[in-house]
Amino acid sequence: MFEVTISQAIMIYTSLPLAVLFILWFVFKIRADKNDNIKIDLKSYLHDCTYCGHSFLDVKKSKIVKCPMCKNLLKRGGIMAHG
Repeated sequence: MFEVTISQAIMIYTSLPLAVLFILWFVFKIRADKNDNIKIDLKSYLHDCTYCGHSFLDVKKSKIVKCPMCKNLLKRGGIMAHG
């Protein structure tokens, strides 16, 4: 068997959990950096209501959107109908 002194046991007891934490941090950091490279074009989802001036995001890619503030129907880039 191996002879282990008290100081060696303490060193192993503290260094192994630190090594595991470092590896986990490194893996999650790489994943976060990879997800940062995904870009979303928010301009295609951003709408300005022509009636009340409210700016809002609409994630549905429909041709007609409804303003959540004044409930008017808008088409992308202009007025559709009054709701």
